[in-house]
Amino acid sequence: MSRTSGSRFVRSRIFRQTLRDNLTRPSDFVYAIVDKISQIYTDVNSILSFHSAVLESYLKAASIQDTRRNVRSSLKLLFFITWAALYTDTLRKGKFEISDMYSIVTVFTVFFLLYFYTFNEYGHMLYSWLSYGIITFVLLFATTVVSLTIVQWTLVIPYVKLLICLIIFLPIRLDLTLALIVMFSLAVETLAGHQRGFRPFECDKVNVSGFGNVAEEHNHPRRPGCADSLIHILMIALLLISGTHIQFWNKMRRRAAFIYIGHTVHLQKRNHKAKSLQDDVIEAVMPMHVWRRYWGISGVRSEFANQYYYQKRHTDLAFLAAGIINLDELEDFYSLSEFCGKLTQLIDSFDRLAVENNCERLHVNVADFLYTSGVSKKRGNLTRFCIETGLGMVEIVKRVSQEWKVTINIKIGIHVGQGIVVAYGGDRVRYDILSSELSIVKLVMDSCIPGEVTISLAANRRIIMLYPTQPATVVNYSQKRVIHGRELTVELQMPTYKVVGPSENDVGLSHSGDLSTRISIVARCVEYLGQSYATESKAPSLVFHGETGNRHVACTAKNTARKSVFSFSRKLETSAKSLDVAPTIWNVDQKEVVDPVKLHQIDAEVLHLVTDLRSDPKRTVSLMQYLPIRKWTKLFREEEIEWHYQNHTRDVSYPVYVDSLKLGPAVDGVIVALSSGAAFFYAFVINEDYEVALKMYSFYTIELTCLFVLLGCLIWTSTKFSRFVSPRILRFIHEYLSHQMVIRGCLLILTLLPSIHAALFLLMKYPLSENDTHAFDIIAVIWMSAIINHMSATTLPVWLNFTGALITTVIFSVIKHLVIRPPETDVSPQIQLHEAEITIVSQFFDLYLSIIMVWFMSNVNDHNCRLNFYCMRELRICREEQEQLYEKLRKGFKYLFPDFIARQLYKDNAEGIPISAKNLAKSVNNAGIAVIYLSNLYTLHAYQPPAESEKIVQILNLIFATIDDLLSRSSFFGITNLQVANDHCLLASGLDQLSEWDAEELFHVGALVDYCLAVQRKVKDISEQYLDPGTPITLQIGVSKGSVRTAVVGTHKPTFVIWGRPLSTAMKIAHICPPGEVQVTSGCKHTLGDRYSVTPATEVQMDSEVLQTFLVRTL
Repeated sequence: MSRTSGSRFVRSRIFRQTLRDNLTRPSDFVYAIVDKISQIYTDVNSILSFHSAVLESYLKAASIQDTRRNVRSSLKLLFFITWAALYTDTLRKGKFEISDMYSIVTVFTVFFLLYFYTFNEYGHMLYSWLSYGIITFVLLFATTVVSLTIVQWTLVIPYVKLLICLIIFLPIRLDLTLALIVMFSLAVETLAGHQRGFRPFECDKVNVSGFGNVAEEHNHPRRPGCADSLIHILMIALLLISGTHIQFWNKMRRRAAFIYIGHTVHLQKRNHKAKSLQDDVIEAVMPMHVWRRYWGISGVRSEFANQYYYQKRHTDLAFLAAGIINLDELEDFYSLSEFCGKLTQLIDSFDRLAVENNCERLHVNVADFLYTSGVSKKRGNLTRFCIETGLGMVEIVKRVSQEWKVTINIKIGIHVGQGIVVAYGGDRVRYDILSSELSIVKLVMDSCIPGEVTISLAANRRIIMLYPTQPATVVNYSQKRVIHGRELTVELQMPTYKVVGPSENDVGLSHSGDLSTRISIVARCVEYLGQSYATESKAPSLVFHGETGNRHVACTAKNTARKSVFSFSRKLETSAKSLDVAPTIWNVDQKEVVDPVKLHQIDAEVLHLVTDLRSDPKRTVSLMQYLPIRKWTKLFREEEIEWHYQNHTRDVSYPVYVDSLKLGPAVDGVIVALSSGAAFFYAFVINEDYEVALKMYSFYTIELTCLFVLLGCLIWTSTKFSRFVSPRILRFIHEYLSHQMVIRGCLLILTLLPSIHAALFLLMKYPLSENDTHAFDIIAVIWMSAIINHMSATTLPVWLNFTGALITTVIFSVIKHLVIRPPETDVSPQIQLHEAEITIVSQFFDLYLSIIMVWFMSNVNDHNCRLNFYCMRELRICREEQEQLYEKLRKGFKYLFPDFIARQLYKDNAEGIPISAKNLAKSVNNAGIAVIYLSNLYTLHAYQPPAESEKIVQILNLIFATIDDLLSRSSFFGITNLQVANDHCLLASGLDQLSEWDAEELFHVGALVDYCLAVQRKVKDISEQYLDPGTPITLQIGVSKGSVRTAVVGTHKPTFVIWGRPLSTAMKIAHICPPGEVQVTSGCKHTLGDRYSVTPATEVQMDSEVLQTFLVRTL
């Protein structure tokens, strides 16, 4: 390309636009880094700025214990410094003043007596501030007075370390602790500056008079002032940064653990209420023991064609059918909302009466009620239970008629027989009883006189000695039977009897159906689901882990799979006890054989400790400021939880937990690298031996390279930027470096770098000259840096950190043994004794105290990390349980109501509209109604061998599952399966009419007819596949349209009901429809298109009108 063309390209608009976009548009990596930093800031800020009334009340209640700890700690510190000052003053003067000891003992005795007798809930703040003042005075005393006396006696560094350790353990606020660390750093440097003028091998040049008179002049050369200033700056920076790091992360983890515990206890209470609410919803759908057996919790369910079902055959049952015969009069007397409120009140009274008499409601449809006895409670006289319920219903209706000043006529029929208790269905689990006796009990009810209780002959035989009865009428009915392959109709007769006598129950009318009263279960469910939805919409943070966030976080995490708390589990032995349990948060992702009893026992123990710690103010303060080691040690070493703690950060791509433990290794690595780098820099600057410096250059290069490489690996693996690692080799390296042992190994090597450097430095400098003061200073600084490193590695396990501390101690023990040599000239016995004292203190006491400090600090760091992890783990478990309960309640709404009713309830709750029968009752025009009638169900089922009879139940389950599957298609949107009752299935369309819809639109009726034809085809295919050719299951379907009324009735067992003329029309058409056909009314015919073949069928008499029906087939 020529120069002219190249310059022209540079000046082109496309290039400038491309350059501008590349320079101004950040990459995804930059977005990820910014989001990570902002997330860290949000997490830290959410913890430090967390305010809660519960937290404040607990801290206020526990402030007395807090102050007692402050006072005790300050007294210990004051006693130590006073003893040290008294002893050094005795050494300096050469004599012991007994008056000083008496004065100190007197002051301490008076203070203890005042503390013991005056400490109460009103004076604890005075002692709290007094303890802070004592600590400050001790620090000033150590800085000004002790530094001039104690340094002339022996080495002061071990005592300063002990003081710093006490300061770190003090239960004081973070800002005051940082100020104290700064003051102690100054004190350390002041004391260290005095001590460096004393060398043990120059004792022969010192004039010693007596045991304590040590001269203050020395003959060794002094370092320049810049070196002293550099030592001061380095030591102050190291102590300040390390102390800040340790105190900050311990405070963060303890406070975060307290917040986790608070949220855990709160979610425990909510989950307990949600579980109770879920049980109420299940009881409204079906009996609890049937539900448990269907889901395999307390029994074994069956499976056929990948569909689950439960059945209990040959169950003795008693049936009660009741019906209000003047429903039209009640509707004319009241408005729709008032009528629904009165009906809810009446149904609640019936349900309460049935529960008292061991009966359960099976179906309700405005004016028709069906109750059973014998499903849950099998012992006792089942017929008597139904008779007591029926007589009580008659009394309730009489009282209602008097109170409402309206006549209500009710018929009640009772029959006994056998049936099959079933739970089946696909998307919606349904509970029903399959029995041909249900048609008989309805015939008994129809033959009854209003206001009386009529029973069948079988029922009369069971209560003949309990209730007086009178003959009523004879019921004629027919049954279809298959005999020798031929279907025959048998005419039968059955006498009925009227029960005479008052009810033994003194029943009253329930007032739960008041129009101003909210529907209890529905309102509670909607309120809980609304609160959960509002909680999920919050921004994610360390306190709350929501599902939403800013656009960059959502963009990077949209394809991330959601995992459970224990999505990876420890491989247990094959000898573990295997149990058949339902999927839970413990075993949903596990493929190994596990013992769920053990897991739940562990979880129960953790929850018990968390709740106990939360409820006790003393332990709350222990959690916030100290550590309840004694209470938690046993649990910390539990094998199962220990495995999860050691491996909870293994999953790199999809981390399960998000908390400070993730960034802990990276932050520890930065602090340790800073401390090691400061020691290296000091050794490089102070060293005046250029020959040794030249030899050490290569070691400096290697050490710094290792330091930056290890630090980069820790930061890379802790921040989890694996999404931007595209090469396969880098992904492999990242996966390898992300293993827990590799991370801990890198951090351990970082902590050991100062010790390795000290060993190399001594090998280069050995033997040391007597006047080489810089070498002694370098070793002292590196020793302090090594101890600080082990204390700052908060995420290292105790055993690993202590092993590293032992290695460091051995290295420096060898170094001090080589550095501190016996004098070459003869000295007096006093000097030799003084040298032995210095050697013991410097070599044994200092090393021993350093090991003890590292051991205790490692335990504190480890317990804080574990406490943070366990509390976070329990919070995560509670959140998963909350999500599961949330989903189960949503499914429970699907079992109770259609989807559009649930949406309306959510909308009303969000807008603050009270949930009542008045707001849920409405009238719908041009609704489509379809009734699917399984005409030969009992003909095939009742008179077949047991194997074939069970197969009919399996086919029935498959049919209803197919009906639900077809409804999930988009072409059948707006069609709702309302009720499955015995051998009938009720469907409706057009009920969910939005405000912008035109009421005259009838497209949904055509979709309903399409759906009925599709059901006919599916059932035909099922019969051909699973049944014999001569015995197929046939459907008779009737479709109608018109105005209907809908409502939700019942408080304890809410039910969606629909009634109107189209419903009775569709029911009658379905019964007269030819098998395998779809029959519609003339109103539905006009809504059909050209895709159907419409043939005139029979005429139907409805009230005073004759309706023409038509058979619909697909062209």
